[in-house]
Amino acid sequence: MTRGFIEALAVAQSDAVVDPGAVTPVITPSSIDALSSVLRLAAEHSTKLVLASSGHTHSQPSEQRVPPNACVLSLAKLTMVHSIDTDSRIVHVESGATMADLETIAAEHAWTFGAAADPADPNRGTLGPVTVLDWISSPSFRAGKDNDPVSQHIAGADVVLASGEQLTIRPAPRRAVGPALLPAFIGAHGRLGIVTAVHLVARQEAHSTHLRFDFPTRDAALAALAWIRGRGARPTNASVNGTELLLSFPKDGPRAEAVERVIRDVVGARGGRPVSTDVKPQAFEPAKPWPLSRAVAKLAQQLDPAGVLQP
Repeated sequence: MTRGFIEALAVAQSDAVVDPGAVTPVITPSSIDALSSVLRLAAEHSTKLVLASSGHTHSQPSEQRVPPNACVLSLAKLTMVHSIDTDSRIVHVESGATMADLETIAAEHAWTFGAAADPADPNRGTLGPVTVLDWISSPSFRAGKDNDPVSQHIAGADVVLASGEQLTIRPAPRRAVGPALLPAFIGAHGRLGIVTAVHLVARQEAHSTHLRFDFPTRDAALAALAWIRGRGARPTNASVNGTELLLSFPKDGPRAEAVERVIRDVVGARGGRPVSTDVKPQAFEPAKPWPLSRAVAKLAQQLDPAGVLQP
């Protein structure tokens, strides 16, 4: 089945590169239209496709589990930056671009996407081959973000379904677009469809102050974070690890002192105590696939009944 699929790609003169030297065939479309063609042909030939992860986009993904008679799908050539909206700080970028390159572009506008612990850190931009798609799918991206109910870090996305149909989730204010399709497509790690581009929201670059506090219980740390936000202090990053609360907020600006005062007042009232802070640039932690929820699994069956896309 795999051989028939590869031959069909050649006959169709698909704008995709096939690596013949890999143990498992690696398909690298050079455009989104080419990706659509690849998916359509894979469905016709009952060929399963596994999305390559960072570091394995050009060769056999040795750390990935690839089913028999499957091909690896690489987005390494989908690296275009489609647009940069300076008013909203939204960058429309294809999923194969690297975060290192994207942070370099952001720095030209005094922005950051949070790929380093502090924009001023000399180690920023050393994420190597980590792609946009792998970054937004990883715990590294979610840390300190998902627990803020009003923050928005991905405003929209472009997706290609298993049928080859192209879907656009247009940028819109958070919770103004009905069902949360974005988290479903990203969290399914390719099972629902291939996320080919995203609208990433940058934040204004600023030197940061980092504070770490220890609490008697994890619940006390979570409550303190909720009260801090409730009093109008919104950290740029916040995470609770066990009983510890780590906060980052801009070091400069008219509200910096007031924000820190609110944080220390709330922490003291909740029984927290300051501990030493040693913040290093955020290391990339690859995503670890987890079982799909019942609702997402049902949606995957509807969108891809042949099971062409494998997580």
